[in-house]
Amino acid sequence: MRPIESINRAGTADLHTHNIFSAKDASATPEQIATRLASLGMRHPYLGITNHNTVEGATEVSEACKRHGLQAIIIPGEEVTLSEKNPEGKRGELISLFLKETIPAKSSIDEVITATRTQKGFVIIPHMFEYWRHGVGKEMATEVIRKCYGAGIPVAVEIFNARATNINNLKARQFAEDWNKENTAPLLTTAGSDAHYWREYGLRVSLFMTHFTDRDSFLQSLSKSKLLVHECDSKLSFVYRSLNRITRGIRKLNRP
Repeated sequence: MRPIESINRAGTADLHTHNIFSAKDASATPEQIATRLASLGMRHPYLGITNHNTVEGATEVSEACKRHGLQAIIIPGEEVTLSEKNPEGKRGELISLFLKETIPAKSSIDEVITATRTQKGFVIIPHMFEYWRHGVGKEMATEVIRKCYGAGIPVAVEIFNARATNINNLKARQFAEDWNKENTAPLLTTAGSDAHYWREYGLRVSLFMTHFTDRDSFLQSLSKSKLLVHECDSKLSFVYRSLNRITRGIRKLNRP
């Protein structure tokens, strides 16, 4: 992944996003997401829909994008809660993309890899050093990578997460760089907004990727992708997380 200073957003990707289907923790509706992308000029967005412990929500975003005239490529995925715990005692999380069926919550690393392989998917290790946000940490990440390689599953480390601290993003990037120096099998890298609230879409980070139509062409594109970090006050992320919680609370109160 090659850093660049500026790029046309028409070819940008966000491979880690959430919406209202995401285990009661996200408030962004498919309509809000499509409206936001259109307002940013993202006419050809590539989105990974990675709701917590469910593959649901991708079709709805795809349909909303079509209504807004966006030529979006939507990748169904899931952010899976693991049975294994990280150094702070919280269950780790892995992302699987290109899924057709939900991988059950509290699956083991081996079960996630097996399910991903069966569905011809792709594994991402998200926000790996954010332990309080279920990052898996260095030792478990190393285990995941080695097991994915052993199973013939492509795997990547998320080196920029818009909700993560700068220091933890830098640590993830350094982990990937060190891995690629010390191992012959290359480790792919990704980035994502980790959006839960609609204003988080397009916030801080995008990937520039060439067009792809399936997992194999996606992997080729990702290997040549360019990272675009947008200038943004880091306090905005906290503000939007707060607004996400408020919005979910209001909707809960208004339910019959």
